[in-house]
Amino acid sequence: MSTAQSLSDFIINPDLRNTFILLALFISCCKPVAHKQDISDNEKEFDHFISNLERVFIYNTDKQDIIDCIKIKYRENVDTIKRSYDKVLYYESLLNEFHDSHISLNTNTDQSYRLRSPIYAIVKDNRFYIKNVFSSELETKLTENLIGAEILRFNEVVFDDMIAKFSSKCLNKDNLIVVEWLANKIVAGKRNEPRMLTIKLKTGDILTLDMDTIRLKENVANLKVDIIENIAYVRINNSLGNSDLVNEFDMAIDELQNTHALILDLRNTPNGGNTDVAEPIMGRFITETKGYQICENKEKRYTKEIRPRKKLYAKPLYVLVGRWTGSMGEGIAIGFDGMKRATIIGTEMSRLAGGIHTISLLNSDFGYQIPVEKMYHLNGQLRETFVPQEYVNQLNLDKDYFIEHALQIIKSK
Repeated sequence: MSTAQSLSDFIINPDLRNTFILLALFISCCKPVAHKQDISDNEKEFDHFISNLERVFIYNTDKQDIIDCIKIKYRENVDTIKRSYDKVLYYESLLNEFHDSHISLNTNTDQSYRLRSPIYAIVKDNRFYIKNVFSSELETKLTENLIGAEILRFNEVVFDDMIAKFSSKCLNKDNLIVVEWLANKIVAGKRNEPRMLTIKLKTGDILTLDMDTIRLKENVANLKVDIIENIAYVRINNSLGNSDLVNEFDMAIDELQNTHALILDLRNTPNGGNTDVAEPIMGRFITETKGYQICENKEKRYTKEIRPRKKLYAKPLYVLVGRWTGSMGEGIAIGFDGMKRATIIGTEMSRLAGGIHTISLLNSDFGYQIPVEKMYHLNGQLRETFVPQEYVNQLNLDKDYFIEHALQIIKSK
């Protein structure tokens, strides 16, 4: 049959024509519809991050408003990330929303904020003041008394404006806890920027302090041991994560058995440590197995215990803590306090919340650390809220008020 004949049959044969129309409609309605573009790698990574956050973050109920905000406001621009460098800054900014220095990435860039500085600022009546200086660890001799000085500007920008400009999508800058955290984050400064602090001393004098000229001691040894009027003094040099410290501590305690009392200085432990080092140290001061802190994770709440170890140091124990006592250092302090084995002397500590775990990002070669357990004093108080009853007011930089306070208590007894 010719093409002309076929076309003629189609035109004049209604059954054939209707069959063709039905077939065309069937093909049209049933052909695959183009789907929306597949989810991007950045979005997958972000969703994986949120999933882990909600699954393991022990403070997720307390911080649910922040998490809800992050889900919306950070997912909106996750696909603007083009380089690994940008991703680091993106997740740093995101983690800053929790205003807790225990929550951080395990990498950084030249634009990243430092974790801390040698001064600690507080907010009072909407003004910012230097409350504490890490004077026990300063290599640089400061000629002016910075305690009580008002912070006016940072890198020539009014300090209030620095708070207002701090990059954030979810932080409540009307919350004083948030504002104090921000103030100290700003003073810590970015790694690639100067830190010029304009301050007004209590004398009324105004000066500019170059924070980058303040040097801390380079402590090579894990600990320092002294004897002051037959009172033992042992300072831990930011080494609670070093397993060598245990043997060194043991040797020191063995040699200090005949002293009248012992001062354990934990003020220089900003990096925290681990229980494999801390618990053996604590074990030298007890005679029987005891609980020293309460832990709570997603599955259970339980009490961590320590066992006595080697020869007991039975004399009175005094523990010094401050703004640079971090994480496991805080755990030792509340542990001794809860067991009523030591007198804790000092100020607020680093207030690092909970026990942390490191989680990798889905498509990256770095990750982040986040609290997966809450830590409590034996009395039920959260570790990060603990403040020593023997409180030390640092008045100037001329002497060590912490050691002096401890010696006064020891001598009075």
